[in-house]
Amino acid sequence: MSIKNAIRPHLADGEEIKSARASGVDAIVVTDRRVLEVKRSNTNSGQDLQMVSSTVFTGDHVTGAKIIEVGEEPVDMWKLVVGSSVAILCVLIGLGVNEVFPGAIGMGFGAVFALLGLGIGGAYIYTALQRSSGRIRVSILGDEGNSIGSFTLADDEIEVASAISKAVGAAHAP
Repeated sequence: MSIKNAIRPHLADGEEIKSARASGVDAIVVTDRRVLEVKRSNTNSGQDLQMVSSTVFTGDHVTGAKIIEVGEEPVDMWKLVVGSSVAILCVLIGLGVNEVFPGAIGMGFGAVFALLGLGIGGAYIYTALQRSSGRIRVSILGDEGNSIGSFTLADDEIEVASAISKAVGAAHAP
């Protein structure tokens, strides 16, 4: 998405873009007066849909901006240990069943038990390694401490969060 093409119809004369970021389906643009958020999607019937929301921060009702950085979620070590233990234990039991009951039946039960344990243990290990990435939450605060606009950015988009904070501060400088 071209940010300028998507935003141009929504900018007032003389409004200056301070910072912007875009992905394939959305964009956030910080100007000297407001923050514009553009989201694109498709309707169920296949029509293109573009939504633009604007949060103005130049009025007296705006008191500041709050930026919260949330780091990346750590690996769940408990699930990692449980998954590894289940997988190892089931493989050992499966080998033991094969030794206790020699022949095709013992080998079949042992293999099923080992594969079942590997599947369950593997699922635990997989979920232990699934982590949410970090993000930045920016809120524009009203005079009663309430949020009049909030935006979620990726953890590497701190420059856009800083631009929002600077623009809100500059709009209220004496």
